[in-house]
Amino acid sequence: MVHVPQSEWSVRASVGSGFAARTPFVDEIEATGLGALRPLHGLHAERAVTASLDAKCADHGWDVNASVFTSEIRDPLEGQSAPGQKLELVNAPGPRRAPGAEALIRYVTGPLQLIASWSYLDVTEGITPGARQCAPLVPRHGELAGIIENEKRGRIGLELGYTGRQALTEDPYRSISEPYFGLNALGEIRFRGLSIFLNAINLTNVRQTPFEPLIRPTPGPGGNPITDVWAPLAGRTFNLGIRAEM
Repeated sequence: MVHVPQSEWSVRASVGSGFAARTPFVDEIEATGLGALRPLHGLHAERAVTASLDAKCADHGWDVNASVFTSEIRDPLEGQSAPGQKLELVNAPGPRRAPGAEALIRYVTGPLQLIASWSYLDVTEGITPGARQCAPLVPRHGELAGIIENEKRGRIGLELGYTGRQALTEDPYRSISEPYFGLNALGEIRFRGLSIFLNAINLTNVRQTPFEPLIRPTPGPGGNPITDVWAPLAGRTFNLGIRAEM
């Protein structure tokens, strides 16, 4: 359903539901491979219900989008430790719920473009009937701010992002991750049908390994030798290239 109260505003509400057939490709299996998976049996299909309310305003160079939403997945699949360093797929004892909100703001004036975004996501999952915990590897808060100047001869831009704390359920060193900032930059020069560009990624040099070892002291679920990845593994990265327009 879409409602347009004024020419520069639009509001949309939506509700949906669906189901997904059982599949072995959950996060735990992607980390260890199918060789660690025991045969599937007794699984129910996952069923989801979602709802969202979105608003958008565009006026005089401004483009503002805001959204609130929620979702619930019933009988979500998860990997569970089994004897012999194996994994067994089971339906979780409670639903996975994910209410949240996000906003995206963009402002354009001449060759300059400013972008900012904010997100909040509170994902929880059932561990026993009546008991819940934060879902792992899902940042509750995330923010981003960027600026790009796009001229005829080239462009230059900066992007600063923030990733909030994440719950960790299978990490032997900690139960909550560290928040971190990431800074990226880009530059491009155009002349005579050629473009020379340089991308600089993770200029803040944030890496997970200074916070904790990547290798577990003992194998994890399914024989996984490493911890969950919650921060970049590579430090500063630079990409230089040439693009030709034919």
